[in-house]
Amino acid sequence: MDRFEAIFERHSVRSYDFTELSPGILEDIKNSALNADTLGLSGGLELNYLNNTDKIAQKHLFKGIIGQYGCVTAPYYLHCRASQSAYADIYTGICLESAVLDCTRFGIGTCWIGIPLNNEYINGVLGESFDTTNQVMLALGLPDKALTQQTYKRKDIGDIIKGDASPEAIRLIEAARIAPSSMNSQPWVFTVDGDRIILSVKKRGASRLSQTLTHLNRIDAGIALCHISVAAEHYSMELSYTLLDNDNGEIMAIDIL
Repeated sequence: MDRFEAIFERHSVRSYDFTELSPGILEDIKNSALNADTLGLSGGLELNYLNNTDKIAQKHLFKGIIGQYGCVTAPYYLHCRASQSAYADIYTGICLESAVLDCTRFGIGTCWIGIPLNNEYINGVLGESFDTTNQVMLALGLPDKALTQQTYKRKDIGDIIKGDASPEAIRLIEAARIAPSSMNSQPWVFTVDGDRIILSVKKRGASRLSQTLTHLNRIDAGIALCHISVAAEHYSMELSYTLLDNDNGEIMAIDIL
């Protein structure tokens, strides 16, 4: 299985076999994220594993009623901090989804976790950081059932495209359409003019909840961009990327060359 095929095989795994993974495999997963093609964005990640093979860490990680409701019991949690920048969340989505696709290739299950986490506990275990911000976490491990292709609940491609898209643009957007998103919100819109695609996400309000959702949606945008990059490689397309990240919710312009 290559990375493009993994886009369509990947699904969120919420039930795991607690067989331990070797240190080498765990390091390879981290390196997949750290060495990802970030589409010209600069930044940095701090990735740390929280070992839950004894199921103790999960008792402290998930915060409040929402956190407990959304808790995913997995043998490992890969926690991500990112260097502070205006687009750290987009950067995070690109890098971690690269690792997710490689996990899928090799039969390792994953699940994005963006629900409220106990940062006080995390900082106590990992040490407090003043140069990075807590971003998100991946649950991962061997699934208790083999990974198989799933039926996705996704919007029709016509519902996420504005404008007249070329066949090449539609191929790229189809790969992005399949991407996972927080609460399956699928917040993206692709405005197309010939061979230019502008990826936007929904604008939210100023409340604390809205800010949290905006943060998660911007990570979702990074995930979609990772899928576009992998699809472009598969179809031998050359793309150029221009960061927009403006007040209109426009994240990135992608030009098919």
